[in-house]
Amino acid sequence: MTYFQWDSRYDLGVDNMNTEHRGLVNLMNRLYDQNAAGATHAELAATLGELERATVGHFASEERYQASIGFPGLSSHKRIHEQLLTSFGEHKAEFVAKGGGLSQGFFAFLKMWLAAHIAGIDRKYADHAHKRAS
Repeated sequence: MTYFQWDSRYDLGVDNMNTEHRGLVNLMNRLYDQNAAGATHAELAATLGELERATVGHFASEERYQASIGFPGLSSHKRIHEQLLTSFGEHKAEFVAKGGGLSQGFFAFLKMWLAAHIAGIDRKYADHAHKRAS
C-alpha cells in the first residue's frame, strides 16, 4: 500500500532534489508497509536507520545546493532541517524505548513533514533557482 503518493505538486523542477525527495518517499512507504505487515523490531530499525541516513544526506545536499544558488533563506532553512531532525530523533527514541512497531504518530509526522516541507518550504529555493536561471 502506498502511504504517501508522489504527485506533481512536489516536483520542484530541480532534478537532483526531486530524485532525493522521491527516494525519501519510497523509504517512508517501505517503512510503513513493513510496519503494517508486522515486521520485527530489528527489520524496522534497519529501514528506519536507512531513512535517517538518507534524510541527513539529503538535508546536507539540499543545503549545498541552496548555497550554490545563493539562496537568501539558507540559514532559516538549515534551522528547519535541524528541527525536523530533532523531531525525527524523538520519534526514533520512542520506538527504540518501547520496542515493537512504529506509531501512527510517527508516520503522520513523516507525511506532514514531506508534504509541507517539499511543497511549501522547498518551493522557495526552487523558485529562487528558476528566477536566477531566467
